[in-house]
Amino acid sequence: MYADTIMPFNGDPSMLNSFQSACDFLFATHKQSNDPISNNYLLRAVRMKLTDRAQILVGSRMELDCWDHIKAVLFDCFGDKRNLECLKQDLFIAVPNKNENPLDFAKRLQVLRSALAQKIKQLFLTLIWMQPLK
Repeated sequence: MYADTIMPFNGDPSMLNSFQSACDFLFATHKQSNDPISNNYLLRAVRMKLTDRAQILVGSRMELDCWDHIKAVLFDCFGDKRNLECLKQDLFIAVPNKNENPLDFAKRLQVLRSALAQKIKQLFLTLIWMQPLK
């Protein structure tokens, strides 16, 4: 099953977006509106992927009974709190640190660009979600 391919998440903020995307795909492809047993299995599969700090945060909280609730708690605790403007500024004013080689600087720029792209995606999805259904 696809759940076996999801990497465990231990609370590392740099891995949160990958974990979230993999779990979103799992629920989008396998969730069935009329089968609570199957849906409970999916939720348990995701909970089993949580380790260390993430497992401590979510493990004993029974009110987190769906993926959207778990995802919200994970992002509240481990997500990037910077807003879009802050992320843009961080990317645009980035300069190499003293004695930083070009490859490390490029990697740092890539991390900043990825954080900016993820924030734009989240804002876009929030806007779509908040649109009234027609």
